[in-house]
Amino acid sequence: LADNEKDRRAALAKLLPYQREDFTGIFESLKGLPATIRLLDPPLHEFLPHT
Repeated sequence: LADNEKDRRAALAKLLPYQREDFTGIFESLKGLPATIRLLDPPLHEFLPHT
């Protein structure tokens, strides 16, 4: 978790290449077929440990 906007942007910039690669792979596999991609935004507590 980032403490400020600068750190948040830096973390997101590191994730972007992975996301692009994933979507490229999805679209290449579909070979022009349509797809629905759901963008989920679960609550933060779903990702944090239960302690």
